Amino acid sequence: MTVLKDSFRYSAEDVANYVIVYCGSKRKIITNLILQKILYFIEGEFFKYDRDVISEDFCAWKLGPVIPSVYKTFSIYGGSRLLPSSKQPGEIREEDREIINAVVDKWIDVPVWEIVQVTHDTDPWKDTYNIFGRWARISKSSMKRYFENIEKIRRSWKWAVSGMTKEIWSEMFWKNCPMKSMIRKTRNLWRTIRQPFIPGTAVIPIRTCLMWYIPCWMMRVSGKMLSSY
Repeated sequence: MTVLKDSFRYSAEDVANYVIVYCGSKRKIITNLILQKILYFIEGEFFKYDRDVISEDFCAWKLGPVIPSVYKTFSIYGGSRLLPSSKQPGEIREEDREIINAVVDKWIDVPVWEIVQVTHDTDPWKDTYNIFGRWARISKSSMKRYFENIEKIRRSWKWAVSGMTKEIWSEMFWKNCPMKSMIRKTRNLWRTIRQPFIPGTAVIPIRTCLMWYIPCWMMRVSGKMLSSY
């Protein structure tokens, strides 16, 4: 496996306890099944930053990736709401908490069977389960490779769509737009309206006048447009 930039790692139970406490602070219910999937996505999210943050390995179980030690710790709750284990959790660094919180916020309200299906569609679980069978260990290298590639695809797609959108706007609309002058005037007018109040200036009277001017101006423009038909 490639050497990671930051070797700082947490035990899976420490991360699990933090997730449970965070969900409690948000008044969200989390079960053992959902916890396992969120831990999987947390590890995947850190791999995008070239980090292996959870020290234990995941295994390919029937309902998706699972950390057996964490599952065993919280198995006493069955399918009910989890509470933090009695073990005193380790300290999670501030920058890591932000990433973990973002992952939890993204997935905690998604229906559980939808989350299970998403994990089933990921290559690390799918390849391990189909080739080596149930209970097999999912290699961290396969997870790292998969989630890094997902991030690269997302960034390249976002860049391509953004570039195409700007090009289409410029070539097909803006250059030949008959209302270009009016749009520019409206934009400049809006910037004037948003000026902060400066004591001793006439900003408030100007802003008040503009509040009356804009509706009248828009009515005048719309009248001209209607009369042209």
